[in-house]
Amino acid sequence: MLKPQVRAYLLNIGEFLEEERGEPLCARAAEWLDDTRREKADRCRQGRARAAAVGAGLLLQLGMQELSEGEDAMCRSNPNRGPCGAAGGRVLWQELTVTGLLDRLRVRSSLTYTYGEKGKPFLQGCPWYFSLSHSGDYVLCAFSRREVGADLQRIESVDTGKLAGRFFAAQECKVLEACGTELSGRRLFFELWARKEALGKLTGQGVAGMLGRNMLEGGAEEPEWLEVPAPEGYAAAVCLRGKEISFTGVEQWDD
Repeated sequence: MLKPQVRAYLLNIGEFLEEERGEPLCARAAEWLDDTRREKADRCRQGRARAAAVGAGLLLQLGMQELSEGEDAMCRSNPNRGPCGAAGGRVLWQELTVTGLLDRLRVRSSLTYTYGEKGKPFLQGCPWYFSLSHSGDYVLCAFSRREVGADLQRIESVDTGKLAGRFFAAQECKVLEACGTELSGRRLFFELWARKEALGKLTGQGVAGMLGRNMLEGGAEEPEWLEVPAPEGYAAAVCLRGKEISFTGVEQWDD
């Protein structure tokens, strides 16, 4: 039976930001985090930064719990999504709320991290790689048995022409200039920026190492880019090292 090569979770952290119950909920959720992630969250001030840190830790907990249960449990939970032994790789994608995620946690995992030469984190003794990103009201976490990079960007009103002129490849700038509307140009800018961030996480070089590199179709030579959904007003990118598997698309699943 073929296991999915990528599993990705998108968490809406808006509940953490609610005026009355946000902070108590965030404090309760932080009790589920591993020691390293809890210490990181505690260093953040109250508000969006702490909410994102706690949300990231929760997604790691949920991912480790569900990955350890294996593919069989997912097939039983959603029998309508097709045969689990289908050929080719799959991207399994799920959007979550904080309360929905907390309802699914049963065991707190004691995670241990190791770090690459440039600070890229890995889970010690775990066959799954992970990549985290947060922007606006969401946190994204992708898991894969190959090294993975993931990024999420909220699409904002910025001077895309000026920024692209400083940081983008010539071909990227040319395509941006040809966009028919300001809105389409802004969306493309953030889609390309998300790709740069994701590839920087995959390689461990960070986004600084990707500036000036063409992220248009056929431009990035090394990784395999996966088509993943994003919430309205956001751009998302996920990439894997190498091209060992033919991916058949994204499958969304429910509890």
